[in-house]
Amino acid sequence: SSNVLLKTLIKYVFGFEPEFDGLWIQTAAWVPFEEFSFRAVIRGCKVNIYYKNTNVGNRKFKVNDIEYEGIMDEKIGAKKLWISSNELKCGSINVFVND
Repeated sequence: SSNVLLKTLIKYVFGFEPEFDGLWIQTAAWVPFEEFSFRAVIRGCKVNIYYKNTNVGNRKFKVNDIEYEGIMDEKIGAKKLWISSNELKCGSINVFVND
């Protein structure tokens, strides 16, 4: 159904995975788009995810102009980023994911 497709895109392609104490940004290892943007609200914080495939081969994250390496997830073969619930208190977060 369309609901299953939407949930799959949000979690497994766009990488938006909220948990009790924060948020994982875990964009798919292979994304079928050259770039995309995704917006959602979690705990009153506007989260904007911007993805771009620059063919560098090393995923980098930038959150509100601060660069992060991320954590390698062996299951999907790509890096992911943890954003704690304290970081979500700022009201708005811009996450740039460059592959």
